[in-house]
Amino acid sequence: LSFLKKIPKDSLVYTLLEGYLSPVLLLIALGLLPLVFTLVAQHYEGYKTYSKIQRVVCKRYFLYQLANVLVVVLSTSAWEVLTRHLKTPLDVLLDLGTNLPAAAPYFARLVIIQTFSGLPLELLRIGPLLLTLLVSLFKKQSLLTPREKRRGICDVSVPEPEWTYPSLLLVFMACASYEVIAPILVMPLGVIYFGLASIVYKYQVLYVFVPRYESGGRFWFVLFPRLLIAVVSGHILLISYLLTRNNFSQSIALLPLPVLVYFFFRYCETRYKPRALQLTLDYIRSVDGAMQQPVPSESPSSSTTSPQTMQQAMLASFSADAYAQPNLTCGAAEPEVTLRENVWESV
Repeated sequence: LSFLKKIPKDSLVYTLLEGYLSPVLLLIALGLLPLVFTLVAQHYEGYKTYSKIQRVVCKRYFLYQLANVLVVVLSTSAWEVLTRHLKTPLDVLLDLGTNLPAAAPYFARLVIIQTFSGLPLELLRIGPLLLTLLVSLFKKQSLLTPREKRRGICDVSVPEPEWTYPSLLLVFMACASYEVIAPILVMPLGVIYFGLASIVYKYQVLYVFVPRYESGGRFWFVLFPRLLIAVVSGHILLISYLLTRNNFSQSIALLPLPVLVYFFFRYCETRYKPRALQLTLDYIRSVDGAMQQPVPSESPSSSTTSPQTMQQAMLASFSADAYAQPNLTCGAAEPEVTLRENVWESV
């Protein structure tokens, strides 16, 4: 940057700007991208449900982060990466192995900023806080309705997984890439980050977030393949690094690792995913049974109920509106009537 040339190189300001300006700008750009992806998915592509929009945004956000890691490691632009390695794709491995150790301090600073800036901002809920401050500055509290007073910092906060999960995946990818090459530099920072993140997000889930919908864990099918992609990326970077150090035998010994990860993914996809996408009969029976009335035993000496009697009772107590939209079956809603205090003072 041109303005850095005017700052003395031996000053503390120059050192801080040189070391942390690039990661901060990257995190700001990464923070704005989900908003752009959400607008494109909602208004241009026409996705209708929140869950689908969030899953689409998370997938694209992760691909951007993966490409960003590749560009940072190669220390060049994305266009130069494409033009330079289209003719000789195998040279990508050599360039990755050569530039990988030099990029370790950059990712270490990125994890530090995520730990000591991103997580505290998550706790502060900076967006609702700024909204509350603006409302308190420009509007009199006596003129606010109860509904307006509940907005801002006291408003219901919904989880935004399309913003949260890619940040966690970025740190996980950095740790997976340097767990062998620079374990002392990156791995302790990753342990600290995930330890604090578990505390922060557990608190948010228990006391702050109110889910907007319930998808039955569909987001796991988005996260699980990308976690394995991060692991495979770490394997490929390690193999590239060993090739540049002429450790051919160790590189060949590590080649089965990406293949084993792929077969593990296929095993989980075929064995567990079909079962996870469908509800079990026991769960369905327990949900339907919760709506039924208590059924007496067939005889005073019997402590169990026959399947025929239970089925008849469940059919008798089953509601025709059980799977209908609640807003269409709740009846007429009463408006919330609020009175402003000192309304004549503002006239």
